[in-house]
Amino acid sequence: MNDEYERLTNDAKYLLLQLSSKYLESVADGKSKSDATTMGSTQQVHDDVMPQWSLPDVSFTMAELQDAGFMKLWPGDGCYYNSFITTQAIAWREQKFGNDVKKVLDAITGVKKLIPFF
Repeated sequence: MNDEYERLTNDAKYLLLQLSSKYLESVADGKSKSDATTMGSTQQVHDDVMPQWSLPDVSFTMAELQDAGFMKLWPGDGCYYNSFITTQAIAWREQKFGNDVKKVLDAITGVKKLIPFF
């Protein structure tokens, strides 16, 4: 599982960490785990999680996460109309960070420094 993460681009690592943080916050806010895995359309991920990226970049990076097994995507007309993080993504986050949101946020900061356009 860590092998898949290590093969991701820094952009994909950053998005995965952001989505993991969103999942943890949703569970903490009382959503069921199943509902918390729903990340929504490409537009929703862009608006809620990655507004600083272009929509095509969000879509491209979501596809990378799907290829690595961390997301499931339902394609629409030139984008994804729905998306979910997988149990593999949740297990990876649990093994790496437990349920500690601060550790996830610290990792987001560390990966963000590796991305040249931030």
